[in-house]
Amino acid sequence: MSARFALLLLCAALQGCMFRDVKEQQQRIATFCLFEGEVAAERREAAPLVVMLLRETGTGAAPNETWELADHFVLDGPGRWLFRANAGATYGLAAFQDLNRDLKYQPGEPFLRPDASGVFTCAAAEARRDIALRIPAAGRPRVGGTFDVAALQARTLHDQLALTLGQLTAVGEIAALSDARKIPVLFVHGINGTPANFRALMQLQHGFERFAFVAHSMGGLVSRGFLLRYGESGGRAAVPLFVTIATPWGGHKGAELGIKTAPVVVRVWVDMAPGSEYQSALFYADPATRREPRRLAAGTQHHLLFTFKQGSATLGDANDGVVTVSSQLSREAQRDGARLYGFNETHMSVLQSEEVSVLLNELLLVVPSRLGRN
Repeated sequence: MSARFALLLLCAALQGCMFRDVKEQQQRIATFCLFEGEVAAERREAAPLVVMLLRETGTGAAPNETWELADHFVLDGPGRWLFRANAGATYGLAAFQDLNRDLKYQPGEPFLRPDASGVFTCAAAEARRDIALRIPAAGRPRVGGTFDVAALQARTLHDQLALTLGQLTAVGEIAALSDARKIPVLFVHGINGTPANFRALMQLQHGFERFAFVAHSMGGLVSRGFLLRYGESGGRAAVPLFVTIATPWGGHKGAELGIKTAPVVVRVWVDMAPGSEYQSALFYADPATRREPRRLAAGTQHHLLFTFKQGSATLGDANDGVVTVSSQLSREAQRDGARLYGFNETHMSVLQSEEVSVLLNELLLVVPSRLGRN
């Protein structure tokens, strides 16, 4: 057997295992149940609302010890929340008004505790919609003391998926208003990325007051979708800066090929195929006819970074080794862009680029002067 033929057999075997795993994962996800609804508070105060999904364990010595926190959903104010939970368990819903914005419940903060009407046994693929939660102004939990939501999220990814489709939450340092560092920067990685991809870019020191997004690859699509929904729902925080790096705004032909030829279709490919409804909805309020443009909030500047360094074995249209330049520079993306920047980098080497780090720092430094400092 030639080495080349053996390599082909190995690749085929690995792909078969991959698609089998994908099929099993998607079948499992399809069995998760859905809880969704709205939350509001009697006490009319501008403060986050934290909805908690509790899972009954049945192992505690007292009633209040039989629940564990499965997941949580934080809103800037009244609005919709959603959980997808593993089937076969009993769940309850609780919520509190986080008056001091520290992601902890402290005595004195309004609390909605689970009652008999808010406890559900979750059947496979079951959906419970339009659940209304209202946090009473004088509501209290059954036990006293501080309840730290962030501290209870220290689970491995495997352990978290045994409960819900929510991911491990890593909460950063809470800065006081007097602190010079006032603007959080959210880094959103791509489909095969991890937070470690941004290690080089995160070595920057910032001192700002607002909220900014920096997204790579498919993370740009996800971030734009969030920013549109956030702006249209009346989100309170300003998002003056949105930076995307090598984002496939026009989709990826590989996803389209996968839909046609792969033994198992990975669901994200449907959204990533050129001309998909998801991509159209990022730029049009009417994706089918594409006549009504859907734009970012007026105060948000989108700076679009594209890459064009091809790998040695890359063929076809101009690309960065992964995404074509034409996809990165779709007409709709350019229409909303405040400025375009091109870099002779590959899809991944751009994240290690000193030039990109310098540019990103310059863009972030402009934010306070444009908005005015406190």
